[in-house]
Amino acid sequence: MSWETLKKAAFWFFGTSLDSLVNKFESIRLDLENSGLKMSLKEYVYVTFFVTFIVMLSSILIFTVLLVFVFKSIIALFFALTFTTMITTGTFFFFYMYPSLRTKGRVKRLESGLAFVSLYLASITASGVAPTNVFKILSKFKEHKEVSEEAWKIYRDMEYFGMDLERAVRRNVIKSPSKEYRDLLLGYLTVLASGGNVSKYFREKAEMFIMKYVFRLESFSKTLSLLIEMYLTLIVVGSMFFIILTTIMSAMSGEGGIGVLFLQFIIVVFLLPMLSIIMVMIIKSLHPGG
Repeated sequence: MSWETLKKAAFWFFGTSLDSLVNKFESIRLDLENSGLKMSLKEYVYVTFFVTFIVMLSSILIFTVLLVFVFKSIIALFFALTFTTMITTGTFFFFYMYPSLRTKGRVKRLESGLAFVSLYLASITASGVAPTNVFKILSKFKEHKEVSEEAWKIYRDMEYFGMDLERAVRRNVIKSPSKEYRDLLLGYLTVLASGGNVSKYFREKAEMFIMKYVFRLESFSKTLSLLIEMYLTLIVVGSMFFIILTTIMSAMSGEGGIGVLFLQFIIVVFLLPMLSIIMVMIIKSLHPGG
């Protein structure tokens, strides 16, 4: 389902009833603008509440049928309500944090490509390409989509809105969430204005960005090894050990039965997949390339 469909459905369902709540989400406005989502704050708030409401209804239905009617126990009803509350709350906070996470992802993708983009720019400028055409060429550099999109905005402002190079660059880099990207282009303007060697400037920047990227990869490699060991030891082996232990204890005592089966069901069907998803998200968030 697209964002556009969600927006239409949210406004159809809520009307204007949530307008008073929009101001309470001012803290995410900047991240929303930098995230690349083509939505106003009001639209995003309505979508957040709409999706949260749909998830809550779906969770109530699924967990009630799956737990209460399968296990037919008052404890199952308690777990159904608990899981519904957890998933609903988690959905709301995920949407609250999503613009920030998306912005950070954009920053990582921008900065992970700066080393290669700088080398590309060094080659372009060394061949004598006019400064106004540099961003036109860079906008076609599809290997790094985030950078090419940012370059397209600068070229668009010069070509279609009649801005000069300096104004177009400054207008766009101010909005960029990446400090390294801002510094790269503002430094480019400074070198141009002073009549310096632009190609040499980009080569030096490329060397610096490559060193930073290598350091990030090495740090990520060490962290990844630690996370994999934790996942295998605590989550996979720990869960298997718990299931085997509870099965043996239940068989030896002759008690537990449905309670032990229900607990094992929760671990296998809900806990393990949830922890695995969280682990994947953590690894993805730590990756230098976003």
